[in-house]
Amino acid sequence: MTTLLVQVHQRLGFALLLLLLVGVLLAVLAARLTGWLPTVRTYLWLCFAAISVQALLGILLLILGERPEEGLHLLYGPVTFLSLPIAAGLARGASRRTQAWTLAGGFLVALLLGFRALATG
Repeated sequence: MTTLLVQVHQRLGFALLLLLLVGVLLAVLAARLTGWLPTVRTYLWLCFAAISVQALLGILLLILGERPEEGLHLLYGPVTFLSLPIAAGLARGASRRTQAWTLAGGFLVALLLGFRALATG
């Protein structure tokens, strides 16, 4: 059972990297094209939901006694989880372009942290 959960956790991690990369690209486009910002905000919260599922799987694995290869994984996971809501909060109330660039930055931070979390196994 835990082997299956580890595999799902790893594969979802790789899928999240792709989703976050798309988020960066969408947010950059939203900085140039009017009307795209609501789509980017919705996409951000969908990505956050996927990261939440990933976090729950990670917590379940810890409870079942599975440990990551490196302890830093336990830092990168939660920081990745927080990066998108923080970006959304920082973007609130700013101009359209500033919001889009802030969200792009949030997606990029989540992408880099997610990559690092995968690298620490």
